[in-house]
Amino acid sequence: MHQLLKTTQLNYPRYYPLLCILLDIGARLGEILALNWSDWDGESVHITKSYNPDNKGPKIVPVKTCRSNRVVPLSAPLNALLNDFKGLPGQPMCASKNGCRMHKGNLRRDWWCKVSNGYRIHDLRHTCATFLLNHVDPRIVSARLGHEDTTTPIVTG
Repeated sequence: MHQLLKTTQLNYPRYYPLLCILLDIGARLGEILALNWSDWDGESVHITKSYNPDNKGPKIVPVKTCRSNRVVPLSAPLNALLNDFKGLPGQPMCASKNGCRMHKGNLRRDWWCKVSNGYRIHDLRHTCATFLLNHVDPRIVSARLGHEDTTTPIVTG
């Protein structure tokens, strides 16, 4: 994990905040890509939507389940990192070179396939869950990940 963080920070700095968010909160990629700076209050992110660029209709859609609507506290180091990158309220937290919302396919091609050693981006969600389950009550992990069933992180974490 340290090598992934180091390589991304040095060679793909635009993706470094995204990687840190994925590891810190364990949200789904679409949930993170849907975040605007206005969804971050300096301590937590408010997850209420998901980004699906492949939809025929709206690209920003409601989150997967009712429990997926959540406020997730961030670690102090992640809040400090986000302060360094902070943009305007309506702008996406994870933006492409031209300031638009990152597209899943582009980030997989331009960054993830070069640093992942065959792992899926979704595996970072499982990494976060596994780490949390070693330190936190499973019900808290379940709520943090937005699972409907509190046993889900135990089964899939």
